[in-house]
Amino acid sequence: MNKVYKIIFNKSLGVLQVASELVKSQGKQTSSKSSCKPSSLASLSASKCLATPPPYKLKAISLAIALSCTALVVPNVLAGTLPLSDGSPNPYSNTVDITGDPGSAGIYGSFSSSFEIINSSGRTITGGAGNSSFANYSSGVYMYSLAGASNTLTNNGNITGGAGPGYSGSGVYMHSIGGSNTLTNYGTITGGAGAGGYIVGGAGGTGVQMVAQSGNNILTNNG
Repeated sequence: MNKVYKIIFNKSLGVLQVASELVKSQGKQTSSKSSCKPSSLASLSASKCLATPPPYKLKAISLAIALSCTALVVPNVLAGTLPLSDGSPNPYSNTVDITGDPGSAGIYGSFSSSFEIINSSGRTITGGAGNSSFANYSSGVYMYSLAGASNTLTNNGNITGGAGPGYSGSGVYMHSIGGSNTLTNYGTITGGAGAGGYIVGGAGGTGVQMVAQSGNNILTNNG
Protein backbone atom coordinates (compact mmCIF):
# COMPACT_ATOMS: atom_id res chain seq x y z
CA MET A 1 0.00 0.00 0.00
CA ASN A 2 1.35 3.36 -0.97
CA LYS A 3 2.00 5.91 1.77
CA VAL A 4 1.72 9.65 1.21
CA TYR A 5 4.06 12.01 2.97
CA LYS A 6 4.29 15.75 3.17
CA ILE A 7 6.74 18.34 4.44
CA ILE A 8 5.70 20.32 7.48
CA PHE A 9 7.35 22.97 9.66
CA ASN A 10 8.34 21.80 13.16
CA LYS A 11 7.79 24.85 15.39
CA SER A 12 9.73 23.38 18.32
CA LEU A 13 12.84 22.65 16.26
CA GLY A 14 12.40 25.44 13.80
CA VAL A 15 13.01 23.19 10.77
CA LEU A 16 11.07 21.54 7.92
CA GLN A 17 10.45 17.79 8.37
CA VAL A 18 8.89 14.88 6.44
CA ALA A 19 5.72 13.61 8.12
CA SER A 20 2.49 11.74 7.51
CA GLU A 21 -0.16 13.40 5.46
CA LEU A 22 -2.42 13.38 8.52
CA VAL A 23 -0.12 15.64 10.53
CA LYS A 24 -0.91 19.34 10.52
CA SER A 25 1.80 21.93 10.12
CA GLN A 26 2.22 24.46 12.89
CA GLY A 27 3.38 27.08 10.45
CA LYS A 28 6.28 29.49 10.76
CA GLN A 29 6.11 32.09 13.46
CA THR A 30 5.61 35.50 11.98
CA SER A 31 8.02 38.20 13.03
CA SER A 32 6.58 41.00 15.14
CA LYS A 33 6.73 44.42 13.63
CA SER A 34 5.62 47.77 14.90
CA SER A 35 2.22 48.85 13.71
CA CYS A 36 3.40 52.44 13.82
CA LYS A 37 3.85 53.67 10.28
CA PRO A 38 5.35 57.11 9.67
CA SER A 39 2.11 58.31 8.13
CA SER A 40 -0.01 57.11 11.04
CA LEU A 41 2.17 58.12 13.98
CA ALA A 42 0.14 61.23 14.68
CA SER A 43 -3.06 59.22 15.05
CA LEU A 44 -1.67 56.45 17.27
CA SER A 45 -1.26 56.64 21.02
CA ALA A 46 2.24 56.79 22.49
CA SER A 47 1.60 53.65 24.56
CA LYS A 48 0.77 51.55 21.45
CA CYS A 49 3.88 52.67 19.64
CA LEU A 50 6.26 52.18 22.55
CA ALA A 51 4.94 48.72 23.42
CA THR A 52 6.52 47.07 20.35
CA PRO A 53 10.30 47.81 20.66
CA PRO A 54 12.40 45.42 22.80
CA PRO A 55 12.85 46.47 26.47
CA TYR A 56 16.59 46.97 26.11
CA LYS A 57 16.04 49.83 23.68
CA LEU A 58 13.91 51.68 26.22
CA LYS A 59 16.56 51.13 28.88
CA ALA A 60 19.22 52.55 26.59
CA ILE A 61 17.11 55.64 25.93
CA SER A 62 16.46 56.10 29.66
CA LEU A 63 20.19 55.82 30.38
CA ALA A 64 21.01 58.41 27.72
CA ILE A 65 18.49 60.85 29.20
CA ALA A 66 19.89 60.29 32.71
CA LEU A 67 23.45 60.95 31.52
CA SER A 68 22.44 64.11 29.69
CA CYS A 69 20.72 65.44 32.83
CA THR A 70 23.78 64.63 34.94
CA ALA A 71 25.97 66.69 32.64
CA LEU A 72 23.84 69.78 33.36
CA VAL A 73 24.48 69.76 37.12
CA VAL A 74 26.11 73.04 38.16
CA PRO A 75 28.69 73.00 41.00
CA ASN A 76 27.46 74.82 44.13
CA VAL A 77 30.93 75.88 45.34
CA LEU A 78 33.05 78.73 43.97
CA ALA A 79 36.72 78.76 44.97
CA GLY A 80 38.05 82.29 44.56
CA THR A 81 36.83 85.87 44.80
CA LEU A 82 33.67 86.74 42.85
CA PRO A 83 34.03 90.22 41.30
CA LEU A 84 30.88 92.26 40.63
CA SER A 85 30.56 95.52 38.73
CA ASP A 86 28.00 97.71 36.96
CA GLY A 87 27.71 95.12 34.18
CA SER A 88 26.78 92.27 36.54
CA PRO A 89 23.17 91.09 36.97
CA ASN A 90 21.42 93.54 39.29
CA PRO A 91 20.19 92.45 41.73
CA TYR A 92 22.75 89.67 41.98
CA SER A 93 21.34 86.57 43.71
CA ASN A 94 24.08 84.36 45.08
CA THR A 95 23.26 80.63 45.02
CA VAL A 96 26.72 79.12 45.65
CA ASP A 97 29.19 78.86 48.54
CA ILE A 98 32.09 81.26 48.00
CA THR A 99 35.55 81.44 49.56
CA GLY A 100 37.64 84.42 48.50
CA ASP A 101 41.22 84.35 47.30
CA PRO A 102 43.85 84.67 50.07
CA GLY A 103 43.55 88.12 51.64
CA SER A 104 40.59 89.06 49.41
CA ALA A 105 36.83 89.31 49.86
CA GLY A 106 34.45 86.51 49.03
CA ILE A 107 32.39 88.95 46.92
CA TYR A 108 34.10 92.17 45.86
CA GLY A 109 31.86 94.80 44.27
CA SER A 110 32.76 98.26 43.00
CA PHE A 111 29.92 100.25 41.44
CA SER A 112 29.08 103.64 39.95
CA SER A 113 25.33 102.97 40.13
CA SER A 114 23.12 101.52 42.85
CA PHE A 115 23.52 97.77 43.29
CA GLU A 116 21.88 94.97 45.29
CA ILE A 117 23.24 91.60 46.44
CA ILE A 118 21.07 88.80 47.82
CA ASN A 119 22.74 85.87 49.57
CA SER A 120 20.40 82.87 49.31
CA SER A 121 19.32 80.71 52.24
CA GLY A 122 21.90 78.10 53.22
CA ARG A 123 24.69 79.73 51.20
CA THR A 124 28.00 80.73 52.84
CA ILE A 125 30.28 83.59 51.76
CA THR A 126 33.73 83.70 53.36
CA GLY A 127 36.59 86.16 52.91
CA GLY A 128 39.93 84.67 51.98
CA ALA A 129 42.27 83.96 54.90
CA GLY A 130 45.71 85.52 54.85
CA ASN A 131 47.50 88.81 55.38
CA SER A 132 45.60 91.65 53.69
CA SER A 133 46.91 95.17 53.05
CA PHE A 134 43.65 96.62 54.37
CA ALA A 135 41.26 95.12 56.89
CA ASN A 136 38.13 95.16 54.77
CA TYR A 137 39.70 93.82 51.60
CA SER A 138 39.24 90.33 53.05
CA SER A 139 35.62 90.83 54.13
CA GLY A 140 32.99 88.24 53.33
CA VAL A 141 31.16 90.84 51.21
CA TYR A 142 32.79 94.11 50.14
CA MET A 143 30.63 96.78 48.45
CA TYR A 144 31.97 100.18 47.36
CA SER A 145 29.86 102.72 45.45
CA LEU A 146 30.64 106.12 43.97
CA ALA A 147 28.76 109.12 42.59
CA GLY A 148 25.72 108.94 44.85
CA ALA A 149 25.06 105.25 44.23
CA SER A 150 23.63 103.09 47.02
CA ASN A 151 24.52 99.59 48.25
CA THR A 152 21.87 97.06 49.28
CA LEU A 153 22.60 93.64 50.79
CA THR A 154 20.12 91.02 51.98
CA ASN A 155 21.66 88.06 53.78
CA ASN A 156 19.64 84.87 54.13
CA GLY A 157 22.65 82.63 54.76
CA ASN A 158 26.07 82.98 56.40
CA ILE A 159 28.76 85.62 55.81
CA THR A 160 32.18 85.49 57.49
CA GLY A 161 35.23 87.73 57.13
CA GLY A 162 38.65 86.35 56.26
CA ALA A 163 41.00 85.48 59.14
CA GLY A 164 44.32 87.28 59.88
CA PRO A 165 47.20 87.03 60.74
CA GLY A 166 47.50 90.72 59.87
CA TYR A 167 44.20 92.49 59.27
CA SER A 168 41.08 90.36 59.65
CA GLY A 169 38.18 91.19 57.35
CA SER A 170 34.75 92.28 58.46
CA GLY A 171 31.85 89.99 57.75
CA VAL A 172 30.32 92.79 55.64
CA TYR A 173 31.89 96.07 54.55
CA MET A 174 29.68 98.65 52.78
CA HIS A 175 30.97 102.07 51.67
CA SER A 176 28.92 104.59 49.71
CA ILE A 177 29.99 108.06 48.62
CA GLY A 178 26.90 110.25 48.32
CA GLY A 179 24.46 107.34 48.62
CA SER A 180 23.14 105.00 51.32
CA ASN A 181 23.95 101.54 52.62
CA THR A 182 21.09 99.17 53.46
CA LEU A 183 21.75 95.81 55.09
CA THR A 184 18.98 93.37 56.05
CA ASN A 185 20.14 90.25 57.84
CA TYR A 186 18.12 87.06 58.30
CA GLY A 187 21.13 84.80 58.82
CA THR A 188 24.53 85.17 60.49
CA ILE A 189 27.34 87.68 59.90
CA THR A 190 30.70 87.16 61.62
CA GLY A 191 33.99 89.02 61.54
CA GLY A 192 37.16 87.19 60.61
CA ALA A 193 38.98 85.35 63.38
CA GLY A 194 42.68 85.71 64.14
CA ALA A 195 45.09 88.09 65.78
CA GLY A 196 44.22 90.99 63.51
CA GLY A 197 41.21 93.27 63.27
CA TYR A 198 40.34 96.66 61.86
CA ILE A 199 43.42 97.77 63.77
CA VAL A 200 46.37 95.38 63.64
CA GLY A 201 46.60 93.56 66.96
CA GLY A 202 42.86 93.69 67.58
CA ALA A 203 40.74 90.72 68.56
CA GLY A 204 39.37 90.11 65.04
CA GLY A 205 37.37 91.65 62.26
CA THR A 206 34.11 93.47 62.89
CA GLY A 207 30.85 91.77 62.01
CA VAL A 208 29.53 94.73 60.01
CA GLN A 209 31.13 98.02 59.02
CA MET A 210 29.08 100.59 57.11
CA VAL A 211 30.39 103.93 55.85
CA ALA A 212 28.05 106.43 54.17
CA GLN A 213 29.52 109.74 53.09
CA SER A 214 26.63 112.24 52.78
CA GLY A 215 24.17 109.36 52.97
CA ASN A 216 22.49 106.98 55.41
CA ASN A 217 23.32 103.59 56.90
CA ILE A 218 20.33 101.33 57.47
CA LEU A 219 20.82 98.04 59.28
CA THR A 220 17.99 95.62 60.04
CA ASN A 221 19.04 92.50 61.92
CA ASN A 222 16.55 89.62 62.04
CA GLY A 223 19.19 86.96 62.63
